[in-house]
Amino acid sequence: MTSFDDWLTILRCPSCGGPSLAAEAATIRCLDCGGSYPVAEGIIDFVAGRETTTLDDIDYDSLYMISDEPSPLFAELKRSAAGRWPAALGDVLEIGAGTGYQTVPLIMAGEARSLVVTDVSVKMLEICRSRLVRTGLEKRQPLLFLTYGGTESPFRAASFDSCFGSSVVHHILDVGAFLADMVRLLRPGGVAFFLEPNARFHRALLATLADILMDMGQDEPDNPELSLMANWLAEVNLNLSHVGDLDFLATREDKHLFFSEEIEWLAREQGFAEAEALPLRADPCGCQALETYVTQCGVSPRTRAEVLARARQLGQRYFSLLPPRDLSPSFLLWFTKAKTSACPPPPPRLPAVKPEPLASNSILYRVELRRGHGSCNVQGWAVGHRTPAWLLLTLNEQLTRVPIWLPSADVNQAFGWRATRLFANALCARLTAEIPTDSASPTLSAAIETADGGRLELTPAGGIGLEDDLLILTNAGAADS
Repeated sequence: MTSFDDWLTILRCPSCGGPSLAAEAATIRCLDCGGSYPVAEGIIDFVAGRETTTLDDIDYDSLYMISDEPSPLFAELKRSAAGRWPAALGDVLEIGAGTGYQTVPLIMAGEARSLVVTDVSVKMLEICRSRLVRTGLEKRQPLLFLTYGGTESPFRAASFDSCFGSSVVHHILDVGAFLADMVRLLRPGGVAFFLEPNARFHRALLATLADILMDMGQDEPDNPELSLMANWLAEVNLNLSHVGDLDFLATREDKHLFFSEEIEWLAREQGFAEAEALPLRADPCGCQALETYVTQCGVSPRTRAEVLARARQLGQRYFSLLPPRDLSPSFLLWFTKAKTSACPPPPPRLPAVKPEPLASNSILYRVELRRGHGSCNVQGWAVGHRTPAWLLLTLNEQLTRVPIWLPSADVNQAFGWRATRLFANALCARLTAEIPTDSASPTLSAAIETADGGRLELTPAGGIGLEDDLLILTNAGAADS
């Protein structure tokens, strides 16, 4: 395939699903519904601004140290897949190609007959295409560039032998719908494989880093670089604390970290015959991952070295509790479509475990509500063995959910020493919100909801009147901060 006309045999209109497309001077036009999609610099823009990425606002290649040299990661994927890797990848769809980190080694390997390179960002695809032109790889095989965010449907069924992406599925809100579309796009016996973050590994990593920041905060309380790492920790902890809450995760750039058995079950449920979460290289105390993350935080070489030295001592507290395949920061998610229409049903799913009731003293909290003109300002913190995720406030029957996640070194120092495995929660304990209210003395009820679904009422069920300018809800006693 060498022209847009050739590629139209695998494309369809994302708006109406119609297969009748025509390539014009600077557009691809649907003959069924009249929709048109711009083409510029050899890139078809099916997304057309409906989805965006904050990665466009940074120097992506500089931050992630991407160059024209082929990434060694592609070879690692092949090693991890072992005998599962097909003799040839055939017609390939690359999803979330970015600036070409995996596109370059894929083309150099010579295993694809044709390649459709996609990303949600036109800017990323322009850089990727320029890289392939500069390195002479653009002419190695038929190539098509188009924008695709995993939610549009611009491809006809059974158009590809292989679909793959690196660090892309965790950006897609409805992973189940995405995987179902991958099944549709693959030919019988086709494979889909993705490199994605491991949730349990990152839980252990956050606990380790929280311990490190706790110790370093005592030794170097004025080190401004501690807050850079605490901010990163809080961002990742926020996603781990809200797993499955799609309404909330829709507001996030990074949306998911994956539990092996959950993503395997979901892929089977959506129609894949086989689904495996395969580990890559082991990182038994988190040092390799921490080095990458703290470097991206912008800390100095001295601070980075100090963090890694402490990680070698403290990491075993948490990483020793993980099973072997969870000692890898990322999974190679390997999914295979059945060679025939008959596909075995997914295994029975284990029933959800109901959370134990929360004891009244299981969460320590302090919440201040200050009434202003037309609004109520909310500040506070909450910490416990079961991660506090939300403050639920009902003002005059209007429910507002305030996430509990902001970095808070003082809360960490006040409570972190009381029990092991509490430090990450204490370091991500603060909350803040401005809630509109048109009542002079609104009735109020409040509760804290934990990440596992537990609920702790902070006020009597009937509510209390917010009649004074300031109301304090607390059970923290003398340890208030």
